[in-house]
Amino acid sequence: MKSIKVLTTKEWLTSHLFIWTGLILMSVWLYDVTPPQVNLLVLGIWLLVGGFCHMAAYALKRLTGR
Repeated sequence: MKSIKVLTTKEWLTSHLFIWTGLILMSVWLYDVTPPQVNLLVLGIWLLVGGFCHMAAYALKRLTGR
């Protein structure tokens, strides 16, 4: 089995920059469509992505033995 490669700091920052930019643009677009009704949807999207990110970071930390 191949060893798991952990992202360098530059790669990690670049990938998270794209994720954050996408979330911000999607949130702004959703808020412009229907402002009062979309607040929970935007919050749900942010929490879902944050949960996946936290879960992936934990799993990689466990797999790499750090």
